[in-house]
Amino acid sequence: MEVHPVAELFTALAEVIDDPADFCALGVDCDAPGIGGLAGGHRAAQILGEVRGRFPVILISVACKTPSLPLDRRAPLEQSSSALRAGLANALRDRLSHLTW
Repeated sequence: MEVHPVAELFTALAEVIDDPADFCALGVDCDAPGIGGLAGGHRAAQILGEVRGRFPVILISVACKTPSLPLDRRAPLEQSSSALRAGLANALRDRLSHLTW
């Protein structure tokens, strides 16, 4: 697994929508300029449409005081950067069950 950072949100969304099989998760830094905070991250998740159910969407923001770990696989996870590791472990639990954290 490798990380593929993209500076512009809509470029990243287009890449994911065009070829979702290449991705196992999408992390959005909601505090980055131009994103619009958690609300902007949720809008980005909505743009993904049906693709959203194929992998977890993780919204990262300092506004997340308590991690959200929804049972619905289509719902975005909200994480602070300090809780990201726990969020990744939860979001990717099916794909990474053989790894030890």
